[in-house]
Amino acid sequence: MTTFIKSSIVAFTTLLVGYVVVSSIIWIGYHSILIGSIIVFVVTIALITLASN
Repeated sequence: MTTFIKSSIVAFTTLLVGYVVVSSIIWIGYHSILIGSIIVFVVTIALITLASN
């Protein structure tokens, strides 16, 4: 019984992780331009902050 529960948890976790990864890839595909802009913006601010210190 415990083996069944463990394998169920593993299967559920695997499915959940797979779903999250796939939906993240799809979401990033749709929003790649926006995310790219935000990343560049954040990195630029971080570099300016480091440079000023």
